[in-house]
Amino acid sequence: MRSVGEQSLELRLREMNEALLISSVRQHELTEKAQKAEAALRESEGRFRLMNEIMPQKIFTADEKGEVTYFNPQWMAFSGLSFEQMKGWGWTQFIHPEDVDESIRAWLESVAAGTPFQFEHRFRRADGTYLWYISRALPMRNDEGQIILWVGSSTNIDDTRRADEAARERLEDQVMLRTAELLEINEQLQGFTYSVAHDLRQQIRGISSNASILMLEALEVLDAESLQTLHRLVGSAKKLGTLVDDLLTYARLGRREPTKESFDLTALTEEVADFLVENGKCGKSTVFKIAKGLVGYGDPLLIRIVIENLLDNACKYSVATKDPVIEVDHTGEAFFVRDNGIGFDMRFHDKLFQPFERLHSESIYPGTGIGLANVRRIVDKHGGKVWAEGNPGAGATLYFVLG
Repeated sequence: MRSVGEQSLELRLREMNEALLISSVRQHELTEKAQKAEAALRESEGRFRLMNEIMPQKIFTADEKGEVTYFNPQWMAFSGLSFEQMKGWGWTQFIHPEDVDESIRAWLESVAAGTPFQFEHRFRRADGTYLWYISRALPMRNDEGQIILWVGSSTNIDDTRRADEAARERLEDQVMLRTAELLEINEQLQGFTYSVAHDLRQQIRGISSNASILMLEALEVLDAESLQTLHRLVGSAKKLGTLVDDLLTYARLGRREPTKESFDLTALTEEVADFLVENGKCGKSTVFKIAKGLVGYGDPLLIRIVIENLLDNACKYSVATKDPVIEVDHTGEAFFVRDNGIGFDMRFHDKLFQPFERLHSESIYPGTGIGLANVRRIVDKHGGKVWAEGNPGAGATLYFVLG
């Protein structure tokens, strides 16, 4: 009869044998699974390579650093280079010289950021011909989100690019032809405009002259009402003449391209202010505060028109002010003309620079409604901008920036 110790030892041996058997079975199962997984991986890689080798698309892969690790055979057939020549960064040698730097920059940016890559560039074929391709690549990540592989492709878009370029060239030719036609039409229109303006001026001068002669020669026989009518006729003729001149200026400004040079804006403004006072456009009591050292950059002749209109506008709407003051200065890049006149309602500020738009009665504040429109056209020609700020009864400030 076996002792208790022998029975216990036998039990332990039996348990150890069972554990070894289970471990052996599990190891066998794991080996089988690993072999199957390895076989499946080889089969998957084989299918991947077979698919890549028979499809017309150019496929490549790269490691997490962006160095190319695989090209399918289409690349070698296209470039005439071997895989050894192209792997890593060797692919840059068949990129067009003008596209190499940007191609590398775009690729490295995608690799660093882990974002999809897309770029259009030209590849050199084995015969030396360059063709347009679009290259795309996506990152493959592991379970931890780390990039382990890049898979990409390059597609021939040469026909599409060349068709687009041909269409663009045709469009440019059509635009140039249409532009030439419009310029010719514009020249004809300008000639017609000047001819009509000349005829209008003659008729206006005739009306004004005849009315003036009639007032002088028939002064003793005309009653007060008739004389007043003739005075209104002469005044209207003068206004009409001024309107024709302003419209011609507006039309000419549309054609003229400004020159660009530095000039003394302070001196120019002072000359304009003196001229307006001498010709009665501004009252002799008007105080001008013109900042020293103002320097403009643009076309001095055109900017003179801007200053004339802005000062004339300020004088006109300050005429009823007891002590009119007009300030000319700058804030940052913007020059401004400020007055202490009647101002305006900001709800209507957009109308100020539109032709024939008026915010005040013409009978009180005469004008053609073209002056500020000419200001805007000139400033626009310089690539700048113009705007206004004001309040009723508190004056107005008109700003302009020269581009």
